[in-house]
Amino acid sequence: MLTNLTPQGNGQASSTWIPDSGTSFHVTGESQHIKHLSHFNGPDQIFIGNGEGLSISNIGSSSFLSPNDSHITFKLNKL
Repeated sequence: MLTNLTPQGNGQASSTWIPDSGTSFHVTGESQHIKHLSHFNGPDQIFIGNGEGLSISNIGSSSFLSPNDSHITFKLNKL
């Protein structure tokens, strides 16, 4: 999983993505990080560690360059 939900003290979301290679989906709390954005209209939710279900508002994909090698681009589908 790649998440981008880390709140900053200034109320801004972090631009840091945190990798977890054992996942099938990627999550962000900020729609500006999603390219090819589409509205999601369904009953599915994202469940977090305390069991709380979070609504899914939008879906799409995104990409970013590797911080270690600018020739490598990571593409995130099902975001």
